Amino acid sequence: MDPMNETIKEVKIKPVKAPRPASKMLNLLILVIVAGTLALILILPSIRIIEEGTIGVVRRFGQAVDIIPPGLHFAFWLTQDVVRLDGRVQSLDIAFAAHTNDAQPINGGITVHYQVITADAVNIIAEFGNMVNLYNRLLPVFLSEAQNVLATKSAMELVENRAILAMEIQNRLGEIAPQYRIIINHVVLEQLLFSSAFDVAVEARMVAEQEMMMAELERERAIIQADQYLEVQRLRNQAIIDQAVSDAQALEIMQEAWGELGAEVREAMLRQMFFETWDGVLPQVLTDSNLSIIMDGLGNTLTSVESPINPDEATN
Repeated sequence: MDPMNETIKEVKIKPVKAPRPASKMLNLLILVIVAGTLALILILPSIRIIEEGTIGVVRRFGQAVDIIPPGLHFAFWLTQDVVRLDGRVQSLDIAFAAHTNDAQPINGGITVHYQVITADAVNIIAEFGNMVNLYNRLLPVFLSEAQNVLATKSAMELVENRAILAMEIQNRLGEIAPQYRIIINHVVLEQLLFSSAFDVAVEARMVAEQEMMMAELERERAIIQADQYLEVQRLRNQAIIDQAVSDAQALEIMQEAWGELGAEVREAMLRQMFFETWDGVLPQVLTDSNLSIIMDGLGNTLTSVESPINPDEATN
């Protein structure tokens, strides 16, 4: 018999050995790994984190259905997704070109600060889809409303009442804001640019107003000075009147006292007053055509001399 054939027969009839226990453990480990991997693939994408200041909106099969607050949430990724809205204050910068009601061209810009209403987040997603679409929808609306407000004002009103203009725009935007599920926090008027011709006219007007103010100040100053002068004169006149009344009262008292004095006392007092006030001038001579009178300082006649008669007068 051929030795090769004998070897083949022996191999064919050799019994199959049972699997080792180590092989079972390896298969089990592989199964666990595969199952864990599948679980991670299914579970990890479903874990959602919503940051503070952000509003999460859950969509189920594309339809917005619920709002979730900041924190850790689970939304199964095969049936649900989460859209995030920024719940903080947003800024919308708008540049505009408009005309006033007196046909003055004007260019400028405003900044609108707004915020989405958290309770309406589902409706915002349903109507706009996301914050970018909301921004793009608000931009032309805000621009149009700002131009409408500007069209109701004259150019000088805009120059003189910038703060009031910003408030009016804010009030107007506040009226339409609920339609877009937002609130208006503040409107800032950044700049207003007019034509060069209007700027020249405004400057000329300001110069004229300043000159009028200076003239008015000068007029008021002159009035004040005149009033002060009149007051001083009134006080002076009053002082003179008071002094005259005082002198009159004093004179009346002196007259009463003088009348109560005797003749000799009065004469002595007169003489004393005369000597106190006499300036040292010698007696004077008073004359007329026929008589010369020499008087002393007290008015007493010292000598009287008759003048010679003119021959011509004698003849007449």
